[in-house]
Amino acid sequence: MKTKTTPILVAIMSLLIGSEIKLLISYDAISTENAQLRSQNDQMASTIATMKDNNVTLSRNAIEMQTENEDLREEMSGLLSEVDNLSMRLANANRQLNTVQEQYDDVMNSIEFNRNYDTSPTDITCVSGLSGEQFDELIDIIIDKRGLDGSNKLNDTGEAFEFIEEEYGINGLYVLAIFTHESLFAERCINTNNFGGIRGSESWKSFNTPNDCIYYEGKLLRESYVDQGRKTLSDIGEKYCEGSEWESRVGNILDDYIEWMEYVI
Repeated sequence: MKTKTTPILVAIMSLLIGSEIKLLISYDAISTENAQLRSQNDQMASTIATMKDNNVTLSRNAIEMQTENEDLREEMSGLLSEVDNLSMRLANANRQLNTVQEQYDDVMNSIEFNRNYDTSPTDITCVSGLSGEQFDELIDIIIDKRGLDGSNKLNDTGEAFEFIEEEYGINGLYVLAIFTHESLFAERCINTNNFGGIRGSESWKSFNTPNDCIYYEGKLLRESYVDQGRKTLSDIGEKYCEGSEWESRVGNILDDYIEWMEYVI
């Protein structure tokens, strides 16, 4: 005989079994989720460990680079010190070189070179052999003996006369004699610094400096006279100043200058 409580017990058992099943299902789901979370945590832990290793490597590299930079700074400091030392040595060497140059110049200035002088030239190409300084001394003597103004424009032009002797092979004493005749030794010029009575294509020439006139006169006598076969005062005078006593007057002046040349050699 069945009792009335049996259906109730069955229903309760069914509810209990259903709840257990749901709990089991929920447990499995939670377990699966926990497993996934553990896996993610493991991955994150591995990533963090890798990052720590990288940080350690970076720190080590940074320390090595800092050490290398310090070494480079020390090396650069050493190089700069060497450059300073070299600069000081170079400056000292330059001072020594300047001292040696000055001593050399003093010695060279004190040496009297053997020069070949021509005290009896036969034509304008027989150069005197005077140095620039000797020409300056001779010009001073000429100014004094001729009673000229001490501020004469031919003062300190000796190097120009030495130049025309060396460059053009023209005797500087001849040029001085020509200047004396043509302009009273640069006292009365036809035009600016024109000591030789030199004509241009249209009018009398002028020159910026006394030296310019001397250079031009030397070149003129070489190219327009000597190269054309005119070397003696007689031949030169026929073209330089036609129909005059130019040859004899310049010749007399030249004789004096050749004689006075003896004072400076």
